[in-house]
Amino acid sequence: MIGVFLKETADEATRARLGMEPNLGLVVDEVVEASPAKAAGLKKFDVLLRADGQSLDGTEQFRRCLLSAADKGSISIDLQRGGSRASARIEWKN
Repeated sequence: MIGVFLKETADEATRARLGMEPNLGLVVDEVVEASPAKAAGLKKFDVLLRADGQSLDGTEQFRRCLLSAADKGSISIDLQRGGSRASARIEWKN
């Protein structure tokens, strides 16, 4: 739907390298070219922390957030990249 593949859990070393909090965040494993996620600026190894204000602790929760946002055609994402926090809005056509 939005063109991103996520890893729900990363090994402890990867979580530490990415500065991830325990049990929070989804690691971007791949961003599809010419996708809404790519247009929003998401990159491999970004850590998605929140979607529309809801903390993300699993891919199923992220899927539910996407389904809730389907009618409005966009979702707000809080993320971490290289130790810095950022936000993005992913928009798609209904």
